[in-house]
Amino acid sequence: MNRQTLRSLYPHLRFGSYILLILAFLIGAQAWKSPHSSSSLTVTLTPTLVATPTPVVITEDQGEPIATPLPAELLENATQTNGIILGSAILVLIVIGGTLSVILRRRDDRDDPPPPEL
Repeated sequence: MNRQTLRSLYPHLRFGSYILLILAFLIGAQAWKSPHSSSSLTVTLTPTLVATPTPVVITEDQGEPIATPLPAELLENATQTNGIILGSAILVLIVIGGTLSVILRRRDDRDDPPPPEL
């Protein structure tokens, strides 16, 4: 193979190696996260039923109903979605930044003169 062919294949090989590296990282992370199965450890769970409390409608003196109060679980976890929103915003910024960098790099590649043939 001549140098021109190798230069034209190099970006594709680099891109493929990046994809393989990302896949290896994801598979490794999944394997690290998965629990190891152990035959000596057996746990039996007994289901328990918990009665759901019925909502109480608070009424005024005139007998007109007022809105049902929010459950305590919702009030205790009111700020849990902040982390999800922050994480999704960071992911959107990463995607937009990557897209813009690829667009600018391709625009710069078009402006460069072609390499001299050997």
